[in-house]
Amino acid sequence: MIAGMQLVGSFKASRGKASKTKLFFYVQLTALIIAILSTIASLTVAFLIADVDTSVLLPVAGQQILLYMAAFNVCAIPIFILGEGGMILNIPILLMQTLANGATIPRDMMYAPYEWFSYITPMYHSVQSYLAIMFGSISPAPYLWGLAAVGVGAMLINIIIVWVFHKPLPVDAPAEQPASLKKADEVMA
Repeated sequence: MIAGMQLVGSFKASRGKASKTKLFFYVQLTALIIAILSTIASLTVAFLIADVDTSVLLPVAGQQILLYMAAFNVCAIPIFILGEGGMILNIPILLMQTLANGATIPRDMMYAPYEWFSYITPMYHSVQSYLAIMFGSISPAPYLWGLAAVGVGAMLINIIIVWVFHKPLPVDAPAEQPASLKKADEVMA
């Protein structure tokens, strides 16, 4: 959620320095790099402090990266629309996801709003696929596909928001270098 606010803030601050398509691509690429690095860090810690079966590390790593990307894009929706005020909207969304994740209450026993919410947020699919991978009683594939669908759907919504609400700004030409810097560049060459 915080990364979403920071990256979307960088997107908005950099408007006029590159096209909004490039900026959106950079935001997604930065989120992917964060997802990969944080996955490596978290799995390293988990491997060092817990008795983790190494055969599940790669599937968990892939799912973790998918989860980070899906969660980033879901959290970025209100921020792309409302700016920093979208964080206020993200707090109840995060609370609803936590209650509807299916770890303590099965989906069949949830009240209707939570059951409905569990279909459209990444947390339910992620928790269920973690349980399937770790304990192996069922296949994680349907939950991973659900997580991927939520992530792709959220990214498409973000693309539409950027396309509709964020009007293109003219890209600034690079500023002319001061004479002292030009002279320094000539000396270095």
